[in-house]
Amino acid sequence: MQVRTGRGGRFAPLALAALLVGSAAVAADESGAADDEGETVAEVMRVLDRYLDAINAHDIEGHVDTLHFPHFRFALSSLMTWETAADMLGMWPESTEERREFARKSMHADWHHSEWARREIVNSGPDKVHVDTRIVRLREDGSEIVSFDSLYILTLQDGHWAIKGRSSFAP
Repeated sequence: MQVRTGRGGRFAPLALAALLVGSAAVAADESGAADDEGETVAEVMRVLDRYLDAINAHDIEGHVDTLHFPHFRFALSSLMTWETAADMLGMWPESTEERREFARKSMHADWHHSEWARREIVNSGPDKVHVDTRIVRLREDGSEIVSFDSLYILTLQDGHWAIKGRSSFAP
């Protein structure tokens, strides 16, 4: 903690004491809020982990389970909206091999998996969180195909957190 006192520093002990007393009072009054905030951050990150794990495993049902509907995605200057989970599931092939091929065509011929390079909460409230991210698409040997920034919007609906929408600079 750094306390700036201005010229001379004569009031530094008083300023520090006031700051510490004030901080203790705030911590005591908001101890539950801080715990709730930490739990929210942890849950939001778990949702994002499950989301990317499902994509990497070509688990479309698992992917859809991380989303709230209606769901939107803004990418390549167009807005896509899915009203229901069934709408999104309907765009994917049935077999695992067909799903892999669909993913490769969508992401890159050499795509093997994706990883988070950055996940930073940039804005949050009790039922909505904005997460600034960078995703890296990788080949099987770990070499990078492309990386891009995205903004994920997660919401708390019906008692659980999920991705409501995303805006991406994905190619």
